[in-house]
Amino acid sequence: MADGDNLFQRYMGKRVRDVYGRYVGFVVGLTKDPFGDLRSIGVDSGERGLLEFPGQCVNAEGDSLVFLPGWKVDSDRFKRETVLVNNRLQAVEDLIKEGEITQEEYHEFQKVYQGYKAKLDEVKKVLDEKIKRRLQDLDRESKDIKKLTTNVKVQFKSGEIDAESFRASLQYGSVMKERVEKEKADISATVSMLNSNAPVIQTEPVKRGKVEVQPEMEAPPTMEVSAQTSGSSSVSSEAGWLARFLKGKQ
Repeated sequence: MADGDNLFQRYMGKRVRDVYGRYVGFVVGLTKDPFGDLRSIGVDSGERGLLEFPGQCVNAEGDSLVFLPGWKVDSDRFKRETVLVNNRLQAVEDLIKEGEITQEEYHEFQKVYQGYKAKLDEVKKVLDEKIKRRLQDLDRESKDIKKLTTNVKVQFKSGEIDAESFRASLQYGSVMKERVEKEKADISATVSMLNSNAPVIQTEPVKRGKVEVQPEMEAPPTMEVSAQTSGSSSVSSEAGWLARFLKGKQ
């Protein structure tokens, strides 16, 4: 994404589309936060008026802006946070088995991350409802496209429109239908991911210095804990490492 004034110069007045190829409207305004990061984009959508899209729902592709549907952005975030929480729960299980933390610390961390899992369960309920509404919208759109195509066929058969116009109309209808089906397929794959009961654990650690940690992901804040195990000088010397390992990047 361009910086500063270039952000406005590059995208103002440009036509924008969504990730499935539907044209949304024209950029008429951009809002940045005090740190200069894109907060939202205002789009003139014609009959629907001014629409505002959060900055995280926008990707830049060259000189064009592409919008991601809200359900997709929320699903990707839910997946990242679920992976992180599962990774941390697994890390706590490994550490107690290896004798690196006490039972008291183990139960404390279990409580914290199980709390995050409960919050993610609530997020999933909201996300499921959002996806359900979007599927209903897409079903209505599919029916409208089919109805339009049928009307065009009737008018062609009755001699009201010529062959060239008939072919063009069918082509447009086919493209619209393809976009709807593409989003439905995307939603179907996302729903399968959301409803999977299998734990999602990252298996490819990333090396940082002398310590291997899981890849950084967007995380909910965690509590600061000093890991000390009585009777073990080696564990005492690793207390700072353990706290950083469980805390991750904030």
